[in-house]
Formats: sequence, structure tokens, C-alpha cells
Amino acid sequence: ANNVESVDRNILNFTIDNSSPTVLNVQPSTWTKVVSDLPTISGTAKDEPSTGKLDTVKLRIKREDGSKYWDNPNNIFATFADPETAWFTPTLTPDCTVWTKPFSAWTDGSTYYIESKAIDKVGQYSLNYSTSYFKIDNSAPISKVTLPVTNRCANTFTSISGTASDASGVKEVKVSIKRLLSPASYFNGTAFESADEVWLLVTQNPTYNNWRYTDLTAGKLINGTSYFIKSRAIDNAVPELTEDQPADRSCYFTYDTTAPVSEVLYPENAKTYSALSTISGTAKDIQAPAPNIAYSNVISSVQVEVSTWTGSAWSIITDWTNVNKVYTSSWVYTSLPALDSGKKYRVRTQAFDDTVPDPANKENGDNKTGIEFVYDTEVPDTLLTAPGSANPNYGPQRALGTVSGTSTEYPLSPKYDAGIDKVELRISTAGASNNYWNGTTWVSEKETWNVATGSAAFVFTSTPVWQNGKSYTVESRGKDKAQPSTNLELSYSTITFNYDDVLPVSKIFMPATWWWQNSIATISGTAADSFSLIENVSVKISSDVSGTWNVVKDWTIATGSSPWSVDSPSWNNGVKYKVEAKAKDRAQNEESPIQEQQFVYDITVPTIVVTAPSDGSFNADTMASISGTALDYPITPSTGCLANVKIRVKQQSGEYWRWTSATDGTYDILYATNAWYNGLNDSGDWKVWKSTKGASMFSDNTSYWVEAIGYDKAGNTPIYVSTRVFHNDKTAPDTKVVIPAHLKSYRNLPTISGTALDAATGVATVKLYLRRLLAPNTWWKGGSTKDFVVSDENATEAQNNTLLSLPQWSFNEIDETKLTSGVSYWAYASGWDNAGNKEPLGKGTSSYFVWDTTKPTSTVTNPSILAGNVNSMPTISGTCKDISPLTPAGALTSDGLSKLEVQVSSMGATWSVITAWTNNNVSLF
Repeated sequence: ANNVESVDRNILNFTIDNSSPTVLNVQPSTWTKVVSDLPTISGTAKDEPSTGKLDTVKLRIKREDGSKYWDNPNNIFATFADPETAWFTPTLTPDCTVWTKPFSAWTDGSTYYIESKAIDKVGQYSLNYSTSYFKIDNSAPISKVTLPVTNRCANTFTSISGTASDASGVKEVKVSIKRLLSPASYFNGTAFESADEVWLLVTQNPTYNNWRYTDLTAGKLINGTSYFIKSRAIDNAVPELTEDQPADRSCYFTYDTTAPVSEVLYPENAKTYSALSTISGTAKDIQAPAPNIAYSNVISSVQVEVSTWTGSAWSIITDWTNVNKVYTSSWVYTSLPALDSGKKYRVRTQAFDDTVPDPANKENGDNKTGIEFVYDTEVPDTLLTAPGSANPNYGPQRALGTVSGTSTEYPLSPKYDAGIDKVELRISTAGASNNYWNGTTWVSEKETWNVATGSAAFVFTSTPVWQNGKSYTVESRGKDKAQPSTNLELSYSTITFNYDDVLPVSKIFMPATWWWQNSIATISGTAADSFSLIENVSVKISSDVSGTWNVVKDWTIATGSSPWSVDSPSWNNGVKYKVEAKAKDRAQNEESPIQEQQFVYDITVPTIVVTAPSDGSFNADTMASISGTALDYPITPSTGCLANVKIRVKQQSGEYWRWTSATDGTYDILYATNAWYNGLNDSGDWKVWKSTKGASMFSDNTSYWVEAIGYDKAGNTPIYVSTRVFHNDKTAPDTKVVIPAHLKSYRNLPTISGTALDAATGVATVKLYLRRLLAPNTWWKGGSTKDFVVSDENATEAQNNTLLSLPQWSFNEIDETKLTSGVSYWAYASGWDNAGNKEPLGKGTSSYFVWDTTKPTSTVTNPSILAGNVNSMPTISGTCKDISPLTPAGALTSDGLSKLEVQVSSMGATWSVITAWTNNNVSLF
């Protein structure tokens, strides 16, 4: 068809581009080393020739610590297995020549690499990455004044120095120096003449990391004046950061060149001491003259020097040494050397204030006189001469009008001593109170000492009036003048003497109690006299058989005095005896009153009876406690005395009872001798005793042994054991009423009978209860009454004895005339077993029955028979029914007919029975 393709449809225009694009990091630039603020990363890109076209720019950010790259999709620095996968595309202009990346995840102090590359449309990459290597520093520099030491007092001054640091390096440091003396002024580099703050450039030493300022010298400072120095640093970051210095890096100091003063307060000068563990005193810092009143006011240390006098010079025993504790205005030194008694000592002090540097301002102690004291630890010695030790007994014939003696002070010369201060005397006598003499009267205070006249030779004239029958002790002691406590003689010179008019005393040890058990071979005891020795003890023995004491052995001098003894006479069982004793001392004082001891001679064992439980069978639940009686013999002429009762309980076929708590126990004792336990004294004299029952002591239908044994106070070995064997039966018997049968009707009832069973101890009694169920619902009373007259079921009259022929029982005291036709009756029984358990009323099988003596009626209803003519009679029929009596109202019947009988007779001259009464072939409907 000669169609020709249009030429312009097949023309394609393109550019040849074989050069690589370029890229440049602008912010941060490739030469920036430290950056303090970089919210956006940015740069440019271009492609050559000018007709070239950029396709995209890629960016990669690396944090040097950990070598982690920026994970742009997840906004986190992460570890890349292949760093080439860490490139991402920043925000681009449409022609891709300008790119930006907002970024805030910088870490202060960390170093970063930012790399960028460009790609043109033909897929060529820039030959070189544009790389920026820099550190992020967004923290201001820190500088600090280190000298002078802040918050301290300086005693010397050379220069101001300090430190400065910054991640990007410190560009410069300046200081501001303020004198705090009103009016405050600033140092201007020459003098404190500026009211406005002046910042002064410091000198690098050799860098700003350590710097100094030397234009301020000590000559320009004033003693007693405070100063405040601040420093301020600028770093090299872009943009640069200037420090805002807090107070804790500044310096506040006081220039103080005045020495403190100190003194010793204890020990006191020219005193004598018996004990010295501490030297103490005061110390204070001294202010400069006003108005320059700033000063250290702190004592950093105090030193002491201790010397001893040799007789011609002071010899140092503790050279200058620091005390143990310094307080605000006082100090204490406790590390004293060992002091020797009888020597004289000197103490000097020097104090140091709290200024820096060391040494602080120091007091010159070598120019001080100090304090002096004597050390004396030796006690005086006294010696009593009257009373004397050769014969410490006084009385009217050997008077003691004054107390006297001598004393000596130690240590002896040439050593130093405190000197005798006084001699004291203590006069005492035995007694509960008011037994110390105060020079005028007797008082109770033990530490009552009287001061004698004189010291080397002393005498005391204010003695008491000595009393007969008392013992007195005189003690003397010396005191010297030492501090803080006088050296007091502890080994008193002591003399005890007697003024004798005191009666002796005796005591009977055997017999020792009212009750005894065996022959007493010897009567014995002790005797004592406060002053004289015992001369002898006499003993008398009497017996009482009729209310009068009869002498068995008259006063007999015993063997010995303390102890003493007398052979016993022959004793008689059941007799009460009295033993009397009296002592006599060597002053012939005879004891009064006479000592005595009464006792009953008892060699008879007690008897005992268990009264509960008794032998046989019963319900232990009804027993309040195990109990009984006991009696000790002899009865006359004097009775014995019970001391205790013990009980043991045994399951007849098992083990013995053991209490495991206050209320219960268990049967687990194998040996009978181990099973006894103490009973309770119910009467006060053990003649009536008891024992509580354990909660689980007696089980149902189980036999037990209960045993008791009695002990008397004489300790006679008991031989009588009271034993009870019983069977515990907790279950009541079970009774049944058999006749009348339950829910039946009766017209005669000569006997009510039934059965009674008990599984354990057997039935002992069965009582019948018969109730008429017609108001007032009374119970039958047997015997001579035989009528329904009892209104209370629990009354004894309602219980009717039955005749037992176990397992049957019967009751034949029924008067049928007292039974009312048409009335219901309830017959039930209660049984007692041989253990005394009573069957609860109504628990056994009972019988409800109706008494029915009203006859039923019947009528022939055959019409032919009623008409009087019958030619055939295959069936006789009619009606019949049971009749209720007219009274009482609501009377009952037997509720049914048991049978109907028919009789047929023929009439001749008389009626002749053809068919006698029979129920054969009679059907009831």
C-alpha cells in the first residue's frame, strides 16, 4: 500500500555522560574538628558536564566509640555486619543538588564520621566521599580554683592556681578576686580598688589545664580579712562555650597570720594528785585587731610537754606531742606516761590553729612556765592502841573511855607527799539499823566516820555508852590531801570487842519434824553464844499419853556443845513426845526461853479405800472423779498424819494410764511401778481425796483397774493398795414393745410385753409408760391406782415396773375397765442396765394402738328373704360395718372387719339351726 513510517516517531535524543558526580559536606565542614551544636547535617552535590543529571545522594554516619553506624529506619546507632548497608538517603531538593538531614542523637564527648556520596542518572558514583571527622562537645568547660584551699584560713600566700578542662580544649581562663572587707572591692591587677567585678587573664602552666595567677601577692593581703576568688573558662568548640562557674569550684579563704593561745586547767597548779588519767585545758584562736576580725577560730591541734623534777632541773619525759582530742575551745590528753608516786611534775602546752599550709600558726610553748603538781598514790597508815588487840573484852570493870592511836604518811622523805589531812574513826555494833555511832547518837548510815583530834597521835573522846550483851567494832583510817580523791587507808586498823550480857541460844536438829517413822537413836542439835563460849547444853524428854506431859528423861547434859547430842530412850508407837533443850555460856547466862520440839512416833502405815468407782459395772461418765478415803494409824493416843495419795489406772487387758496434759492422757505405761500419779487433797488432811478424769480415760464397753495407795508424813513404806475393778458401760439398753402390736386395735389386753437387750452389762430394769391419747393425755399409774392419772411423763408415778424374764419383759397390771373404746394409746418402755445407763424416753420401739370394744353390725339385704318367700336361695347377701362409739368425740374404730359369720335356721315348732355360725364361703366387699 506504500505507506511510509513517519520519521519523527523514531528520533531519540540522549546525552553522553562519562564523568562522575561530586558531593560536599557543608555542615559540618570537612575541616571542622569540634562541634557544640549541630541540629542539621547538610551539603551539596553536582554532576559534570552541566548537562549531567544527579539521581540521588547517600549519607552514612558513624560513631567512633563502638564503631556503630546510624540505623536510619530504626533511629538508633547499631552494629552493621557490612557497613555498605548503612547508607541512607537524606532529604533532597528536586535536582538533588542540596541535601539535608535533621539530627539530634549526638552524644556529648563522642567522635563521629559523616560520609556522603552522589550517584548520577547513568549510575556513576562520585569518585571520593565527602568526609567530616569531628567531636561533639556541648558541655561548657570546667575550671576550678585549687589554691588557696577553699573554706580554709591561709597563713601564707604565694599565688592563685587552679585547673581547667574541656573536651574541645580550653581557649582561655580568667579570674575574679574580691576582698570581703567593707566596702567590698575587686582586685584590678594592681590593687583592690574596683567596685565592679574585674576579670583577669591567668597564665598557662604550661597549658590552661593547669594555670596560675601571680600578680596578687601576700603584701597586698590584710591579716584577718576574707577573700572570694572565681574562675571562668572558654572552650574551642564551634560555637564556643563559656563556663558558668558554680560556687563549689570557687574559693573562699581568710588570710590569718595570728597564733592561738592555750592553757592547762586540770591538773591545777601546786596541787597533789592520787590519780591522773587526763590532762585538759582550753585553747582559742586570736583575732587580728579590729576592724579586721576574720580569723581561723579553729584549733587544729594542741601539744603537751610533760617533765619531772630531778631535784635540780626539769627532765622531759614526754616531748611535745599531740593531745588525743581537740574540741571547739577545749582539749583532752589521755596518753599520759606512767607517773611515779612521790614525784613532782610540770605540764606545758602549745596550740595550732586551722590555717594552711602546714605548719599552721603555732603558739610558742617553750616560752611558757606551765603548771606543776605532785603525784602521790600511797595511803597513810593508822594503828589503834585503845581498844587493844591483846584482850578485846570490856565491861564495867575494864572501862574504855576514849579511842586513841597513831598515824604515818607515805611516801617518806625525800619523796613528795600530800600530807595527812585527818584521821577518821568508825564505831559500830551489830544490828539491823542505827548501828553506827556519829559522835552523838547511833545512826543507820554505814559510812559514818568520826574525825579524831590530832594526826600523828590521835584521840577520840566522844565515845558511846557501851551496852551489855553487844559487840563493838572500832576502825581507824587515815586520809591525805591528794586530789581528785584522797589516798584513803583501806586496810583499816580494826579491833572488835565484846560487852557481854547476851544469853546463849540452842537449836534442836533431831527430831526435826512433827512426824517420824523409825527409832530415833540420838537427839542432837547446835548451840551458839554471841560473845562467850558455850559451857554446856541440857536436854529433857517428856511424853503425853493423857493430855499431861510426863518426864521420860530429866535434864541431862549433852555431849558436846555445837553440835551436841543425847542418847534416845525407847519410843512407843502412837505416843507424842516433847524434847526440850537449853544452853549455858561461860558467863553462866542460861538460855531463855527453852527450845522444844514435839513429834508423834509413828511406825504404822496408812490405809486407803477407793470409793469411786466401785466394783462392778457402771457408766464412768456419771462419775465426777476418781475418789476415796484414807486414814493413817495409829489412832490413839496420838494420830498419824497423811502426806499424799497416789493413783494408777489400767485397762484390764492393756497398759497403764499416763497423763500427757492437764486434761488428758494415754495408756502406754508398761510397768506398774511407773504408773502412779499424785491425787488431789480434797479435805485438807488427805482423809478424803480425789483425782480428775482424763477426757479419754474410760472407753465404752471396757474393763479397768483403779488402784490407790496412801503415804504418811512419817515416811512409812505403804503396804495397802485399794483396788477397784469395773466395766465401763456408756450405752443404754434397747427396749421394744411387742404386744400390743403397733397400729393395731384391741378389745382385751391382759398383758403388755416386749423385749430388752443390753450388749455390755445386761438389763437391770424395764419401766413401762402407757399414755392415753385423749385430752388431757395422761399416763397410767399402776399399783393400787391403776388409772390414767399422771400428768408428767418424768414423774416417778408414770414409771411402771415390769416383770423380767430377759430378754422378755411383761406388765400385767392393766385394768381394762379404765380403757375407753375408740381411744388411741401409746405404749413405750425405758430400760436401765446394770451400769446405771437409762434408755432415753421414746428411743425404743413403741406401740400406738386403739382400744375398740364396740361391736360391728350386719344386715341381710336379699329381697326374697326380706319378702318372706324363697323358692331358691343360691346366695345370701347383705351389709356390715364397724361402729364408732358415740363418745368420746372423734372416737376411733378398728377401721375394718376381719370376718362375717352366717347362721341359717328353719322354723317348725321352734327355730332349728340348719347351718351353724360359719364364715365359710363368706366374702366381704
